[in-house]
Amino acid sequence: MSVNFLTFQQFSDPALAESLVDLLIENKIAYEVEEELVAINPLTAINNELTKVYHVRISADDFTRVNQLLKERDDQYINDVEKNYYLFDFTNDELTEILEKEDEWSSFDHELAKKILTERGVDVNIIKLSAISESRLNELRQPDPSQTFWIYAGYFFALLGGLLIIWVILKSVFFNGQN
Repeated sequence: MSVNFLTFQQFSDPALAESLVDLLIENKIAYEVEEELVAINPLTAINNELTKVYHVRISADDFTRVNQLLKERDDQYINDVEKNYYLFDFTNDELTEILEKEDEWSSFDHELAKKILTERGVDVNIIKLSAISESRLNELRQPDPSQTFWIYAGYFFALLGGLLIIWVILKSVFFNGQN
């Protein structure tokens, strides 16, 4: 039976992808990794690691389990994090934004932001966070607004520019010597 793998996470750093793969192997979870070249700069394209994105894919049925495994792993390391870790320099508002936009941050940073806010005396209400997370998912599910106006504007200005060029050429050919 063929398993339909979906992208669980993507990384630009192969070491981060490998860390997730190690967790999957350790817990006997089927996976695949796809390497994708993106935004190639011709001057630096020779085996440049910055132009690669690594997609770690797993079965949709395993998403909840892997998220739980990541959370458990993060909980182990969260108490050992050094005080010079960059999140400690964030303001309460910036840390709250990490909690609101969980999809833009690693699970470790999300959990650490929660811990830092709690240590600073900020109420981190799990029910409120769950509602914010659901709201964010609904926001991300919305299709992008139509760009029809800009498409028509592009055609209009391309046509206008073409007509302007034709007029300039005709003017220079037929009216060049009549001044």
